Amino acid sequence: MKKAHATKISVIGIGHVGSMTGFLLAMRGLATEIVLCARDGTDAKAIESQKRAEAEALDIRHAIAFTSHRLEIRAGTSADTRDSDILVIAASEKMPPKADAIRDILAVRNSALMRQIIPRLAKLSPHAIIVNVANPVDVITYHIHKESGFDWRKVIGTGTLLDTLRFRRRISDEMDVFAGDVRTYILGEHGPSSVTMLAHATVGGTNLGRLVDAMGIHDAMLTEAEQEAKKIGSEIFRTRGYTNYAVAMAVEMIVDSIVRDRSMTLPVSVYLDGFYDLDDVCLSLPCVISRRGIRQRLKPELSEQEKAQLQHSAAVIREVIKHTQETKVVE
Repeated sequence: MKKAHATKISVIGIGHVGSMTGFLLAMRGLATEIVLCARDGTDAKAIESQKRAEAEALDIRHAIAFTSHRLEIRAGTSADTRDSDILVIAASEKMPPKADAIRDILAVRNSALMRQIIPRLAKLSPHAIIVNVANPVDVITYHIHKESGFDWRKVIGTGTLLDTLRFRRRISDEMDVFAGDVRTYILGEHGPSSVTMLAHATVGGTNLGRLVDAMGIHDAMLTEAEQEAKKIGSEIFRTRGYTNYAVAMAVEMIVDSIVRDRSMTLPVSVYLDGFYDLDDVCLSLPCVISRRGIRQRLKPELSEQEKAQLQHSAAVIREVIKHTQETKVVE
């Protein structure tokens, strides 16, 4: 990895998430060069993608003029990503019209897309760290790890980082405390089988459950907050047709910890090869993220129920991975 003052980041896929991510990375001054990577090719879709990338780059370049940052941001195709320090994968096929179709349709389509684009990107930037945001994030992070051939430390999915921050925010709103003081994680799948660490959740060192009782807040609030963290993204999607602000902030937090070597502990999707008795799957655990990528995977203290839930979450993700390997893309 190059020094922070000479960092190249390529954002692959310039849809709502990719463009917002490029904007945030530029406004935070996290790179000296940012490439907004459009589709390769000369067909109509590729040309449209390239034109949009040019327009996004120009708009962000104008926004940078309001800051003190000095960086180059430009549009390009895969060839322009060569020697990137970080590759942000935001490329995705079109989202199915119904949220419950993601597993059956989007997982297959995006897995096929990764098999198409990742080997070339990895060859062009063999020393890069890959940050994936494409959904379903655990399944796609798994395929990126396999297709790139990169060490597990260099492939990071946004995973349950956003779920965790949504949960902390809801708790902080209910209890009128600072969200950063709510210490707990959501682990496992970024999806319905995720696991909320409630047994050891704390606020100011005080057990969350005990604190809720002491404040006279109904216990059902915790369940409601947990369900909201799992479902709110789908509700936003049904209304807006996409989500982009919060998930782009999740990418920015991960990239910031890499570029500035912050060693932040974040719940991100990572490949497991027997760690925590989980094998050949990607799911979220707390990980220390530094300039080298994932410096360390941590083993949080879970209750027996939470351990069983995490095993179930892994099984759910493996089933989807198997489905993507056995199903051909139907246009």
